[in-house]
Amino acid sequence: MKTMKQLEEEIVDRFDYYKRDLALAKATAGSALFKQIARTACEVTSLNEKDTVWTYVSGSTMCMTVSLYGLDGLKDPRLENVLNRFMNVREPRELKTTDYPTNLERDYSFRWDGIYIVVEAHFKDDSATCKKVIKGYTEAMAPQPIYGLDCEGDEVQG
Repeated sequence: MKTMKQLEEEIVDRFDYYKRDLALAKATAGSALFKQIARTACEVTSLNEKDTVWTYVSGSTMCMTVSLYGLDGLKDPRLENVLNRFMNVREPRELKTTDYPTNLERDYSFRWDGIYIVVEAHFKDDSATCKKVIKGYTEAMAPQPIYGLDCEGDEVQG
């Protein structure tokens, strides 16, 4: 069983650990790369009043979420613009996509050293090129549809 003194020491150690992480994140936030990414996010989200950008810190990583709403599909100029601009800032160490078909949403995640960016692409319900489609059914007592997101021009099909 821990003593009160051990618990107090542990708390101080954790604060020191978080201070180091925050110092690293703060340094990243001041970097030329992060500032360029932030400028791009602000410019792109200023084109549509519903679009948003917000930042947060996770450990020592500076994170940003860019949400684009009312997109017509993968070829929507706002989406193409932000994806191309982020790719041209510097090639990311990691790039992946995640679909949320129930929400008609595809997320694009970019990772550079100390920086993590997610672009949330929210498609219109009546999009002619991105639709929620049934891909299968669950194996429950009452089968439920499993949805996927099919977008015209998409090279990666689920």
